[in-house]
Amino acid sequence: MKKQASIQPPKMPAALTEFKELEDDDYFIHACIFSHTDFPLFNTDRLTCEQVKFQNVRFTDKELPQLNLTDAIFESCDLSNADLSNAVIHRTVFKDCKLTGVNFSDATLRNVVFENCHCHYISFGFADLKQTKFLHSALRQGDFFEMKQSQLQFQQCDLEAVNFTGTELDGIDLTTSTFDELVITPEMLKGCIITSTQAASFVSAFGMLVKYE
Repeated sequence: MKKQASIQPPKMPAALTEFKELEDDDYFIHACIFSHTDFPLFNTDRLTCEQVKFQNVRFTDKELPQLNLTDAIFESCDLSNADLSNAVIHRTVFKDCKLTGVNFSDATLRNVVFENCHCHYISFGFADLKQTKFLHSALRQGDFFEMKQSQLQFQQCDLEAVNFTGTELDGIDLTTSTFDELVITPEMLKGCIITSTQAASFVSAFGMLVKYE
């Protein structure tokens, strides 16, 4: 089994200033903090944020395709149904956040952690995830359709009815997570790590029936 590489944390400055406003057509946000507010509506699909912290910020239904995030922290934020398709996200942490229905399709994630997050119906279709961890998070009916992955981790997560169709599961350890059913492509299951109890959940994918004696 391949050894999991350490996930790099966000690189943040010692002090952050409160965000005020963008000037003209400058869609670059750097070294600041958003706190207890609604995220402003920017007329752009290429917003860049570096070394930014978001605390109790609402992104509900925001459309931010092609967002570029580097060294960012989201704490207790609500991103429900936000469009982050084609985003590029590096060294970012989502902690205690609500991510129900967020669209990460075609996104690129590197060194990203989702900790204690509600991620029901989240979508990573056709995304590229490397060194990404889901910890103590609920991803019921999440979509990981035809996704590229390397060093993807799930630790103590709720994965009920998650869709992994078309995604290689080699190296993914599911032993600490819970599910009664997963949607998978059988020939892409090789190298996936499961418990003997979880194995029964995969039987239906092979068109088999288990006879208990």
